[in-house]
Amino acid sequence: GGGQFANINLFANALDQRYGPSTSLRDFVRKSQAAAYEGERAMFEGYTQNKLTDQQARARAGGSSAQDQGTADSTKPRPATGVIQWMLNNAWPSVIWHLYDFYLVPGGGYYGTKEATRPLHVQYNYADHGVYVVTSASVPAGEASVRAELYNLDGQVQQQFEKTVHVEPNSVADAGIKPDLAGAALSKTFFLRLQLRDAQGKLVDENTYWLSTQPDVLDQAHGTWYYTPQSEYADLTGLGSLPNVKLVAAASAERQATEDGVRIRLQNPSKNVAFMVRLRIARGARGADVAPVFWSDNYVCLFPGEVRTIEGSFAAGESGGVEPVVELDGWNVAPESLRIASSKP
Repeated sequence: GGGQFANINLFANALDQRYGPSTSLRDFVRKSQAAAYEGERAMFEGYTQNKLTDQQARARAGGSSAQDQGTADSTKPRPATGVIQWMLNNAWPSVIWHLYDFYLVPGGGYYGTKEATRPLHVQYNYADHGVYVVTSASVPAGEASVRAELYNLDGQVQQQFEKTVHVEPNSVADAGIKPDLAGAALSKTFFLRLQLRDAQGKLVDENTYWLSTQPDVLDQAHGTWYYTPQSEYADLTGLGSLPNVKLVAAASAERQATEDGVRIRLQNPSKNVAFMVRLRIARGARGADVAPVFWSDNYVCLFPGEVRTIEGSFAAGESGGVEPVVELDGWNVAPESLRIASSKP
């Protein structure tokens, strides 16, 4: 880019301040993907947090609204704010801003956005430290249960909460959960794990935050049209001390006429958190990416004992005649190549 965007100094400085200076290219990449994930997710969750109808907004404010004068429709969201996503993808190779890159590979920001925009979604509010359930118009009214757990870096649960909430279509419901971030037992960097289940007990959303007891503080007085500096940064450097985790992983395939499907089963047998676990399809072990691959999820966190299944698909023949393999790695997970076993007899 040019002008104020001729380099990535603003991005790199924030990365250094929050996550610690990078020691290698791999270290820079993993920190960048984590920062992109949390940043894009926060932007879209901040928007949906304020997606209130006039009636909800009036009730929260305890006063009148435009609806009292008959000028608003209480069944529609208040257009009080919006989101400009710059950009969807890069027209040339680049390391910032995109949801998927020049090579059609989705990054951490893509999956953070995907998480934030699920139709039935549980999320943390960085401003008031509360937990909320946000729904789209397609979600029917009903009951849902929210579970929140705070984990230290050693994988131990320090706080846990469980609440039942009533949700309506196209609404925001306060789950009535506010973790104690000043709790003496919390490590300076910690995890918040949120799980949302429907009335039948089915897990419909899972959302993980990496947070700090030291907050981010914006310096609004010295902001510009393109940048708001900070007077203090959250301390996420503790992530660098996460113990290494060896996952138990297996990949199976289901061949179809026009696309190839793959199912990955991941299990974390350790007592530690496996952070930002990434999957990709490669043209042979350590080979170039097969792209695009449409994953059900990626850059995921696996907590002690957790098992998760992730599915992906890509156009048949996209591997260029080379047997595709699954490449698995993570923040504290050593790279591993997985052979894709056929699911057919």
